Amino acid sequence: MIRRVKSALLFGTSLRGLLDSRIVGLAALGAVHGLANAQCQIFDLTLQYPAGNEPAHMVVVDIDGDGDLDVATANRIGDNIGVARNNGDGTFGSTTNYTAGNGPVRIAAGDIDGDNDLDLVTCNSLGDTVSVFRNNGNGTFGPKADFSTGTNTNPTWVELEHVDADGRIDIITSNFDTDNVSLLYGNGNGTFGTLTQFTVGNEPESIACAQLDGNQSIDVVVLNTATGANSVSVLRNTGNRVLSVTTYPVSSSPRDIAIADINQDGHLDLLVGCSNGTLSRYLNNGAGLFGNRADFDAPPATFATCCVRAGDINGDDQIDVVMSQVDVLQNSALFVVFCGNGMGSFAPCGTYSDPDGSEHMALVDIDQDADLDVVLASELSDDIDAWINSGAGVFACHSAYASGNNPVYVVTADMNDDGGVDVVAINKDDDSFAILLNSCSNRPACRANFNSDCAVNSQDFFDFLSCFFTPGCPGADFNLDGFVNSQDFFDFITAFFSPC
Repeated sequence: MIRRVKSALLFGTSLRGLLDSRIVGLAALGAVHGLANAQCQIFDLTLQYPAGNEPAHMVVVDIDGDGDLDVATANRIGDNIGVARNNGDGTFGSTTNYTAGNGPVRIAAGDIDGDNDLDLVTCNSLGDTVSVFRNNGNGTFGPKADFSTGTNTNPTWVELEHVDADGRIDIITSNFDTDNVSLLYGNGNGTFGTLTQFTVGNEPESIACAQLDGNQSIDVVVLNTATGANSVSVLRNTGNRVLSVTTYPVSSSPRDIAIADINQDGHLDLLVGCSNGTLSRYLNNGAGLFGNRADFDAPPATFATCCVRAGDINGDDQIDVVMSQVDVLQNSALFVVFCGNGMGSFAPCGTYSDPDGSEHMALVDIDQDADLDVVLASELSDDIDAWINSGAGVFACHSAYASGNNPVYVVTADMNDDGGVDVVAINKDDDSFAILLNSCSNRPACRANFNSDCAVNSQDFFDFLSCFFTPGCPGADFNLDGFVNSQDFFDFITAFFSPC
């Protein structure tokens, strides 16, 4: 094996000048050889628009029914929502504000009155209400209608779901001060009936909804964030508007949750990121019950989790996890990749320092190469950070893009109908939202940029060669056929010399 490596490296060394000159020649002839994709700024244009006083959350949906995506924000200090309609090319006209209840902190969209357009609902943390805005059918809204979530509840999260299977959208809120969940069952005409509450753990915040127990009804998961509470509550929907609550301990105060089938048994499992930087996972027994908790750690332990996302990061068809974490005292941040083995276990397989600080995160393919990249809202530097996946779960290429003052939430979507993934961010401290348009959307991916360093050159050749002769290196299986052999080498060479 040593002889093979040495021979291959000597062979590669003799090709170094040839490879680089080949690239220069291709560029001179106008055959970009992947340089357009590899060297492009993923987002080359940032557009900023007013939202309202201190936007806390947003939805990106087609509000006016014209086929493109609009933006609606919940503005906490302004006690209103902001609605901005897309011109169709990713630009926006003026923002219209509509009065909400006191302290709206989250917003959700759904057709609550059955007229086939999207209405909006906010939860109002200082008003103990939800505000319902019914769409006039053209993206404008009439005055709000408020519905109580209970006395002194301080609702901090809202979701719209079909809970009781009557075909009408219901409202779910987590109530921070009363340690319960409120359910408002929809009448189908934009009004809501009697309030029902279910007791959970202390200081519930984040809600996730999914079908967990196989009965085709929506179940609810709530994170109980009080220091010392350290729990997650699962509300199993047993029908007839009855939710059965089971509360499970976690390693420390939970901060975010992802739901995915991590052991390939057809049942959705829970992945919880905790304040001590630990990933706690719970395996579903198929009936929506979660025993068998396991905790996975990645140093340094002083970092607290902000955001958890699940997906296949390294191309092995197993669910992996990415967690963004911050150390407020040190004014620093990072994100950790946990690689899954397909049986419910994880191991840390990459830690990436993000000195700008990360508040919220998206996991999405932004460079059109069929693997998942990381997009972070970096509140300390007022940037959106993009980390590009090499395809083997390695994030070598990092670039930052101005957003606005203190971006706290990001959504990824195609905002200008060009097939690319754009970014929408809300900037809490300058009352705005920003659109980052993807400049690589019409450029094909080039896998020859093996090391994802934003340049295709002979270093990619040597990095692939090193990986090829390193046992267990995921990227060695270049053609993803499940085998590492000479065909991978020749497929890489073909890609390297082929225009993208």
